[in-house]
Amino acid sequence: MKLTRIARLLTLASVVAAPLALHASEIVYSDSFTATGTLGNTSFTDALVTITGEANPANAISEGSGFFALSLPVTFTIGGEAGSFTESMQLFLSQKGGTAGTGEIGFSSSNFALIFTENPAFGSSYQLSQLIAPTTGTSAFNSYANTFATYSTSDGSLALDSVSNSTFSANSPVPEPSTFVMLGTGLLGAAGALRRKLARV
Repeated sequence: MKLTRIARLLTLASVVAAPLALHASEIVYSDSFTATGTLGNTSFTDALVTITGEANPANAISEGSGFFALSLPVTFTIGGEAGSFTESMQLFLSQKGGTAGTGEIGFSSSNFALIFTENPAFGSSYQLSQLIAPTTGTSAFNSYANTFATYSTSDGSLALDSVSNSTFSANSPVPEPSTFVMLGTGLLGAAGALRRKLARV
């Protein structure tokens, strides 16, 4: 009987911890750089831009010859103002070219390459499935930005005219405070119930 109760309490703790474990299976990918361009009807000059996406790296697709792609929702901040892309985006990695970054889905699209960071660290061993410390390199961005390459966002079309060196990273996500509260409450409740049960023995 006592073992059954303990098993129930451990099950409760594992259910409470499940969201934290699920969140931990994902990776947050980001590119940061300084850029000049337009967002909707607003121009920006030398603004800090951060492009971020979170996804499970197990969903990355190997396209052969050292190319990897991972579809994910992408958000951004430009000079502290947040927004999100409304078209389908992917994270791309070229081991052969030593580049990693973000672009629109589809190699035939004129909008394909939004921003890539060039660095030898993205060579033969990196495959988007590992964490990687902030890695800075020369930016490769869409050279058609001044003509017809724009990206649809929640704040209008985004076009980049010039870009500084960029920094790419892949980090573990930081759990939201509510996840910690839920986990802590569940574990405290389970510990209290277990203590009461053991005190009766």
